[in-house]
Amino acid sequence: MGEDLTDAKAEDKGLVILFEQRGCPYCKEMHEVNFASQKVRDAILPHFNFVQLDLWGSREVTDFDGEAMEERELARRWGVNFTPTLSFFAKDTEVSGSESGKALEAARLPGYFKPFHFVSMFEFVADGSYKDQNFQRYLQDKFADYEKRGEKPDVW
Repeated sequence: MGEDLTDAKAEDKGLVILFEQRGCPYCKEMHEVNFASQKVRDAILPHFNFVQLDLWGSREVTDFDGEAMEERELARRWGVNFTPTLSFFAKDTEVSGSESGKALEAARLPGYFKPFHFVSMFEFVADGSYKDQNFQRYLQDKFADYEKRGEKPDVW
């Protein structure tokens, strides 16, 4: 994971670790709805690189602290219990080599969110808002901004 974050930071991007599992209907919807949308891809891909992991997978991965393990063990270590789960690491994340990814996460998106909320989480991390407020407050402020402009967000 450390190398993946280093590569992302070299591109001035953050990193998202996406935990999925075969047969997950919400993972399927995330791919068929969110990732299939050009608008969504345009909003997130310039700011983040992705690593996909299998919640039950046996591929070897290395946590930020240098400990190698299977994907499923990393998921347990980070407290990932269902899919999809997206773990966000900001582009300014400092990796000391002694902390697990769970301690370094900027934010976590637990489960499937429709495109408006999904993109909002990426913006929340990319613009650094995660440092001084929670995601719920961020969304409230975003909705208030829409309201001031007399607009309604497409939250379907």
